[in-house]
Amino acid sequence: MSRYKTTYWDDVDKVKIPNVINREYINNNSILEIGVDSHTLDYMYGICGKDMEDIDMSELSVEDFLNISFDTNTIFSVEQLEKFKPNKILKECDEYYIGMNDLKEAGITGKGINIVILDDPFDHTIDDRFKDIKYNDDNVLEKNVSQFHGITVTDIIKRIAPEANIKFYATKLEDENSEKSKHGFDKKRYEILESIANSKENVDIISMSSTINSMDISEINKKLVNKGCKFIDSRTFSNNFAHANRRGKNILIKNLNYKISDEEYKNAIEKIHEEIEELKKENLEKEKYQEIMDTYERVLISKENYKIELVKRIENDAKKKISVVSGGITYIQNDGICGKKYAAHSSQSFSIPQVSAIYALAKQMDKNISYDEFCKICNETCIKEKNNLINPEGIIRIINEKNKKKAINSEEYKQIYENSSKLISNLDKVKEMKSKTI
Repeated sequence: MSRYKTTYWDDVDKVKIPNVINREYINNNSILEIGVDSHTLDYMYGICGKDMEDIDMSELSVEDFLNISFDTNTIFSVEQLEKFKPNKILKECDEYYIGMNDLKEAGITGKGINIVILDDPFDHTIDDRFKDIKYNDDNVLEKNVSQFHGITVTDIIKRIAPEANIKFYATKLEDENSEKSKHGFDKKRYEILESIANSKENVDIISMSSTINSMDISEINKKLVNKGCKFIDSRTFSNNFAHANRRGKNILIKNLNYKISDEEYKNAIEKIHEEIEELKKENLEKEKYQEIMDTYERVLISKENYKIELVKRIENDAKKKISVVSGGITYIQNDGICGKKYAAHSSQSFSIPQVSAIYALAKQMDKNISYDEFCKICNETCIKEKNNLINPEGIIRIINEKNKKKAINSEEYKQIYENSSKLISNLDKVKEMKSKTI
């Protein structure tokens, strides 16, 4: 028997659904997205696992329905099924980006690339898609339970890079809300990173949908770089990318009714104080340092100031950074049988593994490609008219073109180009075959 149990049904029971669901319900429950990670159960679960047959959704528009998460356990009435077509949404939103399925059919699958994931524990025996991952949970206490995070992160990477070699380290501690456990949580992850950095193990990418705040990992990072491994955490991600929504809107910041809860503001304040401590360690120019501090001070005054500054930051991110879709798509739902969930809202946590997986595809095309070069190509190929949306197929094609140029003066790249051009040829054949069946 698995040592983990899912909390899915416990969490679903805690979410209370009113008799009427309309636009007001969405606004009042902070359901509309504003570009920050929110961990309220209403936000995460929406109507997942609920029987909606007797709930009045007649005033809810089809567009607003897409702002509510649901899953394969949600029971809809005949009228609701006809109006909102949830089964169609679950199917259509399986493909994160146009052409992603074509890449997989062409053999662009991350084959041969070694990825390490650090995240929450889950029962990896629950579904065949996880049977080939190497799972390590030596750092997890017996009483921990399996939630949605670790299984979702792993599922995302498996979807995009299904043939990558994955090693999973479960890293979760008892009572991680306490200050002592937060440091202990960082310490465990630090030790795993240090072990990988000092080992002879061939690791190409380490993906972690969080960051280590209480310990300095700069020396570990140097060792990882020297051995050809890229550590992609929330800080690394944020330098070039922003999480986005599939529906063409990075955020719904124009919604003036959006309410920031006291808990959300409190969490934001705690994070800001942590960021201020980190900022003090950086060697920034005086003017730049003061500009950042002035922003923090405004945010600390009130929730309204927090919202204003948050909107400014998100607008700037949408203009400058590459958007990674993690809202308006489907994930595995850890409900005990691995159902499917439509996640209405984006989150950084579930955008980071996408970048890691797409980087794995890039490294399959060119094993020598650096993360910096990868980010540069992401920027060159992103779809500008869709909020700088990341473009996996465009990335793959540009890498092949660069391989061709490098092959002129390099025996190594002659072989690399020969392999990458075969994959591009496969991709063209897949697209041609599909075009004939339309």
